[in-house]
Amino acid sequence: MSVRRTILRFASIVALGGALGLSTVQSGCGTPASDSGPSLDEATMALISAARALHHEADVLESSGDIAGAQRAVQRVLGLRAPNAVRESEDIRSDAFGRVAELALRLNDPQTALDRADEGLREARRDNVLKARLLLVRGRALRGLGDQAQSRGDTTTAASRRREAIDALEQSIHMNERVLEAALDGGVR
Repeated sequence: MSVRRTILRFASIVALGGALGLSTVQSGCGTPASDSGPSLDEATMALISAARALHHEADVLESSGDIAGAQRAVQRVLGLRAPNAVRESEDIRSDAFGRVAELALRLNDPQTALDRADEGLREARRDNVLKARLLLVRGRALRGLGDQAQSRGDTTTAASRRREAIDALEQSIHMNERVLEAALDGGVR
């Protein structure tokens, strides 16, 4: 994984944690666990921490060239269970679906990339940069499928997949523009 991607992933995790006020929980000043189980803040922090550790594990595997191993590590993020009240679960899952799909592209497996991106899109309920990323990866996967069809001599399928790729990429662009517009409007839509 490039240093830039590592920094971006770390920054997004820190931003998510900061938005949740997790810095106080991490320092031991958060709400203590009750007898009935961990507090919501503790559950949220545990989910983010486990996902972060799995992404770091994937970074190690990816840096050693084990892309399939990295993909399996990130896939484990999708197996993490979280209480329904943890809103950040959707973002963590969207991020994991996006990375699994990107790793599939590195393995020259655009069909798996498309399947994972589509699965993440089915789960994502709100427009945000992570859902836009899934659309971006979907576009890249469709382009890859178009290139494969072209190399087989199937120009009709190649052209169709490329049109679908452009559509997904445009959806990603428009979603990011809406997110930017909302931020410029003070977050009010």
